[in-house]
Amino acid sequence: MRPAAISVILPAYRASSVVATTVARIRSAMPGKEVEIIVVDDGSGDDTDLAASRAGADQVIKLQENRGKGAAVRAGMLNAVGSHFVFTDVDLAYDPSQIPALIDALESGADVALGSRRHPHSSEITSAPALRERGSRIFNQFTRLVLRSSYLDTQCGLKGFTADAAHAIFTRTKVDGFAFDVEVLH
Repeated sequence: MRPAAISVILPAYRASSVVATTVARIRSAMPGKEVEIIVVDDGSGDDTDLAASRAGADQVIKLQENRGKGAAVRAGMLNAVGSHFVFTDVDLAYDPSQIPALIDALESGADVALGSRRHPHSSEITSAPALRERGSRIFNQFTRLVLRSSYLDTQCGLKGFTADAAHAIFTRTKVDGFAFDVEVLH
């Protein structure tokens, strides 16, 4: 099998009800592209892994216990075979039609491309609850201050990497929980 040009990693926790639709929507958002879809079941305890397999995911990785989104993304990144890797949330908080824009940025020379919920052309399919949204904004502002970074949205669940960048970054990451994004960007 020839390696896929694009590997899409879907960290999934208790996602048996949505994973099949997500796999289908990602494939349909990238017609004519070689796409490898990797679902990483983060110790769900439901049928997420089986639903992903039945939906046609190219790889299904099952973590035996719930370790966190960082651990799930890392497992997917380290098992991907494409030349460009993207991860996004299995609930598709970001429309899959945004993935090609990340790939374009990578093909234009970027090593890492970030989605942003704060970008004027961004669109979210599902919005976070108000308290979570406010907490995310505060956390992002704090992160920008401490790391002296200009990233508009460190916590956005849509990020792309070249294969080389993904390997260099994810072989070094240690954070398994929600703050893994900050470690990855740092």
